[in-house]
Amino acid sequence: MTVIAIRHAEKAHDGTRDPALTEEGQERAEVLARLLGHAEVTHVFSTRYRRTEATVAPLAKRLKLEVLRYDPTAMEELVERLRGLPGGSVALVSGHSNTTPGLVLALGGAITELGSVRGAPALDESEYDRMFLVTLPVLADGAASCVELRYGE
Repeated sequence: MTVIAIRHAEKAHDGTRDPALTEEGQERAEVLARLLGHAEVTHVFSTRYRRTEATVAPLAKRLKLEVLRYDPTAMEELVERLRGLPGGSVALVSGHSNTTPGLVLALGGAITELGSVRGAPALDESEYDRMFLVTLPVLADGAASCVELRYGE
């Protein structure tokens, strides 16, 4: 089973807690849909925020998949949901600068060049292009592997 963890694309700075994507962010979401359109994604997860949902919406539409919501403050619950997916599943998870690294680490992946916010691992606020592919082991005592990629402009 593979989990593809990303941070949402570029967000507008409109003074609200739930901003939409910028034009650049919308373009990145389209790039993501093209990039993963043939990656056999079986599940798409997002927090309830407009920016995370808009980042995965083009791919979900293309693949005719429902976007499943998760609570970013309940990471253990999300990890359980992901580990409970059928073998061979490929799940895309759209999160935030302060939740995506935590998910990757909770799944057993490793991340280089990582900052911190209030003592928790975090991506730099300016980074929108990092993608983490975490492959979970078949056996419970096996180790996960993690590949980091960058996508978009």
